[in-house]
Amino acid sequence: MSRAYLRLSHLFSHSWLQIKGDPFLQDSTEFYQREAATFINENPINEYLEWAFSKVVNRNAVTIAANSSTKSSELLALFTNIILQINNDVDNRNIEECIKDIMIVFKYIENEDAFQNFYWRLLAERLVYERSVSIDYEQMMITELQKKCAQIYTSKLQKMIENFNSKEKLMEEYQQHCKSQQSICNGMREKENVLCKSYKFSPKNIVSVDLSIMVLATNLWPFSIVSDFDLPLALSSSVDNFIQFYYHRHSKQKLIWLYQYSRGELHACFTRSTYILQASAYEIAILLLYNDSLEWTIQQICKKTRIRTDILIEVLYILITSDLLTCLQINKEDLRETNLQMEHIIRLNDDFTSDKICINLNKPLKTINKDTIKPIEKLPDGDYKFSTQAAIVRIMKNRKTLTQACLIQEVIDQLNNKITTDINLIEQSIEYLINKEYLKHNADDDNILEYLP
Repeated sequence: MSRAYLRLSHLFSHSWLQIKGDPFLQDSTEFYQREAATFINENPINEYLEWAFSKVVNRNAVTIAANSSTKSSELLALFTNIILQINNDVDNRNIEECIKDIMIVFKYIENEDAFQNFYWRLLAERLVYERSVSIDYEQMMITELQKKCAQIYTSKLQKMIENFNSKEKLMEEYQQHCKSQQSICNGMREKENVLCKSYKFSPKNIVSVDLSIMVLATNLWPFSIVSDFDLPLALSSSVDNFIQFYYHRHSKQKLIWLYQYSRGELHACFTRSTYILQASAYEIAILLLYNDSLEWTIQQICKKTRIRTDILIEVLYILITSDLLTCLQINKEDLRETNLQMEHIIRLNDDFTSDKICINLNKPLKTINKDTIKPIEKLPDGDYKFSTQAAIVRIMKNRKTLTQACLIQEVIDQLNNKITTDINLIEQSIEYLINKEYLKHNADDDNILEYLP
C-alpha cells in the first residue's frame, strides 16, 4: 500500500504539476504520503485513503477550474503521451516504472471511457507521425490496460497497433511489385525533380526519393478527410502506381488519401549550400512550383495546387517565416496570417541561408488539427459503454455462469462507486457481448449466461 501511494505522489508531483502547476495536488499528495507511511497496516485507514485518493484524483482544483468531469482522464492520457513519445528525457528502465505509476493512478480514475477516448487519439498521432518511443512500450501499456479493464476495453487500441505493424509487410510486397515492373518503378525509388539552380526540371538535378505508404482501417483511427488537392506530377505518378498495385490485391476496398499527414524531403539546390527540407505534402506541392517560376500570387498557387484557402494561408505563413519564401507586399516584421491576401505575390528567397543543413518545416497546422481529429466524446452520466462492457467481462470471466439478473446487480455494485449505472445500458452491453461471442445464453435456460473463453 505504501509503495502505491508513494508512486501516486511521484506521479502527481512530476507530471500533472508540470502540465498544470497546481499546488493543491502537491499539498494533497504530501499529506497522503505521510498518512500511508504511518498507517501502512491499518485496513480502515487504507480504505479511507483509497476513497480520499479517488476524490483527490477526480475532484481537485484543476478539474474544478476546468469545470469538467473528464479533466483527470485527459491529464493522465497527456502524461502517458509524454512518456511514450520520443525525446521524453526518460530512459528505458524508467519508462516501465512510469507505466506502472500510470496504472496506479488509472485505478482511481472514475471516467475510464474518457481516458480511453483521449488515449486513442494520442496513440493515433504518435503512430502516424512516427513519434512513438517504441512499439514494445505501446504494447506494454495496452497490455496493462487490458489487465485492468478486460480485452474489450483495449480491442481498438490493439487493432491499431496491428494495423500499424502491417505497413512493413505491405511495403515489402509493393517493392516486389515495383521490381517486376522496372519500366514503371525501379525498386521503391522513382525519379523526382527538386528545387535546383535553374529553377527548372533538369536530368542533371534528378535525385531518388523513397515512397512509403501506411494504409489505415477507417473504423480504427480518429482521422477524417480534408478537402483534396492536386499532387505534383513527380509524386502523383508514384501514388497512381501504388493505387494500381493495391486495388489489384484488394479490389473491394477504397483508398481515401489523408494528404494532411503525408510528408517527405526536398533537396533545395538553389543556394550556395544544399539544404534538406523536411516538409508536409502541402509544402512540397507549393515549393515545387518554384521550379517553373520565381514568383506566384497566392491566387495562382491556390489554383495550381487546389489546396483549401485557409490551409494554404497557414502553410504559406510557415514558409515565409522560415525565410524560404517572401511576400513582396508585407515586411516580415509585420507579417500575420490574417494579412495575407490572394493578390499578394510570394517569391522564392534566393538569398536563403541557414545554420542547419536539415530543416524541419513540417509543423502542426491548427486548421488540420481542428478539422481532421474527431472530437473527444463528452460522456453524459450513464453513457459509459466501455466501462460497463469491461465490468461484465471481468465478472463473467470469474463466475463463468450467472443469471442475467445477478450479473446486472454485480455490475451495478462494481461500478456504483465510479459512475451512475444504467440498467438499459447494461442490458445493451450484454447483448453486444453475446453478438461478439464473449458470452452466450445457456442452451436450456435463456436467463442464464455463460462466459466464452
